[in-house]
Amino acid sequence: MSDEYTATAKPDNFQSWFMDKLLIGMTWPEYLRSLMTPFNMIAAAILSIGLPLIAIRFTQGLASVTDASNDYPWGILLGWGLFSGVPLSATGFVMATPITFSASSAITRWCGWAFSPGSWDTFSPSFTC
Repeated sequence: MSDEYTATAKPDNFQSWFMDKLLIGMTWPEYLRSLMTPFNMIAAAILSIGLPLIAIRFTQGLASVTDASNDYPWGILLGWGLFSGVPLSATGFVMATPITFSASSAITRWCGWAFSPGSWDTFSPSFTC
């Protein structure tokens, strides 16, 4: 059997074996270059802002990162609720509306039967799941 088909030589010790597995067979510069992807760069930017804010929040309190005070106690949380919470909840209502008004939905028919006045007195024979 020729040398080109033989298995690669095993590393001498545990440290070299571990580093070979950690770096996926690349050198340090090659490995670091492989980490420079657009997603990783955006994630690094978000983490470079978020991690210090988390550290400040736990060391100096919630008021330091939300701009809350005794005069304006809600701080940035009020803006967060207005500009993100309202659109998210509105999206949920918009997505639920077609399901609610869909005549073919078994859940809609069951809810209409279960919650309509006098529905418990007479069972609707059109109820099917």
